[in-house]
Amino acid sequence: MEMSFRRLPDNQHEILVRRDKGPDVRLPAQPAGPSMPHDLVHAVVETALGIDDGFWGATARGATFQGFELVPPRAGTAAPG
Repeated sequence: MEMSFRRLPDNQHEILVRRDKGPDVRLPAQPAGPSMPHDLVHAVVETALGIDDGFWGATARGATFQGFELVPPRAGTAAPG
């Protein structure tokens, strides 16, 4: 799974998630923390502690949650399956 964080105006950000399983998704803008996006903190902690059943682990396995926006497949790539 690949995540990219993009800063938006007013201390907001969005996350584009390219997954091996399930469709690519864009997460809605959320307020950033004092020094980095809230969701990035979760990703770092889950990775550092080897938590594979948290939010990002579920997302990597193809789970979708309320607010996820499906992203059309990139040109020249096959749909996951």
